[in-house]
Amino acid sequence: MHIAQKATAKDNPIDHAYALMGIGEINVAIGTHGANPDLENARKLFTGLNLRTEAFICQAIQVEHELRNNKNVVTSTLKTTLEKCLRWSWTGDPQLTLYSLQRMGDSALWPSVDFQWAATYAFLYLAFASKKQEKLALYKAIRYLGDLFLADSDENTAESIFVTALDGFTSMDVHRGRAECMIRLGDLAKNRGDLVQAKEFWSTAQPLFKRSLQGQAVAQIDNKLAALEQKKSYHQMSGFYASSSFNSQVPITTKSRLKLKLGPSNADALKVSEEKMLLLCPSWQLGQPNLAHLAPRKYSEEADHEWVITVPFNSNWL
Repeated sequence: MHIAQKATAKDNPIDHAYALMGIGEINVAIGTHGANPDLENARKLFTGLNLRTEAFICQAIQVEHELRNNKNVVTSTLKTTLEKCLRWSWTGDPQLTLYSLQRMGDSALWPSVDFQWAATYAFLYLAFASKKQEKLALYKAIRYLGDLFLADSDENTAESIFVTALDGFTSMDVHRGRAECMIRLGDLAKNRGDLVQAKEFWSTAQPLFKRSLQGQAVAQIDNKLAALEQKKSYHQMSGFYASSSFNSQVPITTKSRLKLKLGPSNADALKVSEEKMLLLCPSWQLGQPNLAHLAPRKYSEEADHEWVITVPFNSNWL
């Protein structure tokens, strides 16, 4: 920012353009919405100075900015822009080729309708990075490859690939790359029911995303961890007992039907029991969270004014 302010477009246009491009690229990387004006001004300066590689790099970064911030963007124009960059750079400018392929091959950036298009360039990115021995690009391409296998429901292969990419990013101490692998490995662990490992991956990824200023990813992990804790609490409810204020304590199990014996049958007791039932079975919130409306149900008032309430129960609630 200081360079951009000190080196004005009039007095030192080259330094000013490079500074604007650098600021724009950083803002795109951290998810800032207002990155495009700096990139566009830099592109115009580079074009005027006949620095075509730099002008194309600005365009490649602008494409990423559009994909990240405009979910309704028409991608045909963006793909054409990147293909033009790639054609111009392919035989003589490896830097621009890497900039282009990095954005073309990341299927996570593109809508699902463009998946096959992105997948083609993911393999090309992998081959080019390997040929040029560009380690950072190579590990990014490997992670992209993992996404392709994950989209094809081959979770075992995807997991092995993400571990390989993670090892590479770790050796280079690339925080964001490590975190992007870990969040995916956490998702895979959750899918196979290993909630402890899922939490470990996500919790480790969170500070890495924070250090790389990835606010949206941090919020995403917050939501994942919160959902995990909620799911954990449902599992713990298998040993839950009705409040001691009731006449009887009845354990909740994962049987096909759930029976609670509550009492005394006054408004306060029913209110407490309703809250506990909602905590246990949040899907009831989609309907009317009132014990009087649960169906099928069986009420039997006993001599001591206890209530026996039998309701359908699904073990997936736990």
